[in-house]
Amino acid sequence: MKHLNNSGSRSPGFTLIELLVVISIIGILAGLIIPVVAKAKVKAQEAKARMEMGNLLTAINQYEADYNRMPASKFARQSVGGANPDFTYGTLHTTVNQTQRILTHPKKVDDSGRPLPLPTVINRSAGRPSAFDNSNAEVMSALLGRTSWANGEATFNIEHSMNPKKQAYLEVKESSGFKQSGLGEDGVYRDPWGVPYIVTLDLDYDGRCLDAFYRLASVSSEGVGNKGFNGLFRLPDSADGDFFQASKKAMVWSFGADTSINAAQQANAGVNRDNILSW
Repeated sequence: MKHLNNSGSRSPGFTLIELLVVISIIGILAGLIIPVVAKAKVKAQEAKARMEMGNLLTAINQYEADYNRMPASKFARQSVGGANPDFTYGTLHTTVNQTQRILTHPKKVDDSGRPLPLPTVINRSAGRPSAFDNSNAEVMSALLGRTSWANGEATFNIEHSMNPKKQAYLEVKESSGFKQSGLGEDGVYRDPWGVPYIVTLDLDYDGRCLDAFYRLASVSSEGVGNKGFNGLFRLPDSADGDFFQASKKAMVWSFGADTSINAAQQANAGVNRDNILSW
């Protein structure tokens, strides 16, 4: 009777070389898939931002139709005029008590671990009658009919003065803290990357909007004449070079996925290239 000799047969497991080959293949596949997934995520976030900006513009238009005015406080209305007829709600947050703080980056920190301030977008410029700046929380208080925020802070809609009908013109997701997308505890409406939406309102009611950032020639000028990027234009008789505007009652925009802007770069270049615009 013959006995089978199995001493030379192969064990059922993987060899070290085979395991390394499998791991290498998985690494290659992951390297191919992860960028695709990340790109798809950014596209989804951009689509969400556009939808939220569209809803915000609709709410502003509905509010104006009801009240025959824009959702801006008396402080904002009193601060415009001359070369600065419109108001931009940017990255400086002001309370009813006139205390101010620059809004911070949701992720970036300095060497000591403190959140970095966001790039400055304020309404202030030469010739402005008075010094008042604010974030979009002021607009949101009017559109939502809120007199206080989740953090207990009173809004500019004092005793429903900005929205006597107490009507909510907009539905938004509320978030905890001050870094998440949605309506923060401070009333600031933030984009999918946690950065506040920039909102500019036509407060001289001429059907045109001058945004504090996109009005700049360094950002919007194409370099020849009065034509600007993204459909903006400068009036031929404008004495102010930084006077690029849109034929809109309101403008809303986001810093985009890189959460950065640069006033020294053109609108279609550098960190400004991925900004998401409502016009």
